Amino acid sequence: MRFAGRLALLAAIAGILGYVGYTYRESLAVQKRNTQAPLAPLSSTLNATARDFVYATSDGSRTVAELRAKDYREVKEPPHMELDQLELRLFHPDGKTFDVVKAAKGDYYPKDGLLTSQSDVEVQLAAEGCGLRWNPCPLNS
Repeated sequence: MRFAGRLALLAAIAGILGYVGYTYRESLAVQKRNTQAPLAPLSSTLNATARDFVYATSDGSRTVAELRAKDYREVKEPPHMELDQLELRLFHPDGKTFDVVKAAKGDYYPKDGLLTSQSDVEVQLAAEGCGLRWNPCPLNS
């Protein structure tokens, strides 16, 4: 009887260890499947990169301007931001209407407050924030 009890205890311990090992391996497999690939290291010339970037300036509680870009890179020297698919919104004092400037590529120098673009620029005046339609005015530089 003593031997059978010890054998049953060892079988129970082995079953518990087997179950714990199985669930541990399964959780590791799930974690490995759900883990994102590590990000590529930044170039030595960059401070930061981002997608769907938004940079806003305000005067008290009122937003004065918003600079949006699909892709953003902050360059170390000279310090500036490289922007792809940029959109600049310049808000009017009423806060509801704004002028929109769009370009495929541009550079922003925050120290100087200078925004430049080597690509064609599209300007839309007095756009409504509620989504009303307006006519673009393309400018070629």
